[in-house]
Amino acid sequence: MSVPSYSDFGKTLNDLLAKDYPVGHAKLEVNTTTSNGIKFTVSGNKDNKSGNIVSELKTKYTDKSRGLVVTEHWNASNVIGAQVELQDAIAAGVKLDITGSIQPSNG
Repeated sequence: MSVPSYSDFGKTLNDLLAKDYPVGHAKLEVNTTTSNGIKFTVSGNKDNKSGNIVSELKTKYTDKSRGLVVTEHWNASNVIGAQVELQDAIAAGVKLDITGSIQPSNG
């Protein structure tokens, strides 16, 4: 008879507390989609111990007919980023992904 493995013994409870009911910080996320398909996401996270607040505004535009997805984000550290994804435009099964970011205060 083999000895049972207890490596995942507390995983379910840990996931419940860490993911579903965050302890030690507060989270807020608001999503909305416009009539023309642009998705807006505003998220924030506050650490109760240090008082630090991290927030982000994200927009996502999807053009399914061309296989194009453009995602832009701006966070509380004043970093602006963009990601452009192009699926099956060069060849079937090929995905082109370009990502970049800039911090305007630093150039």
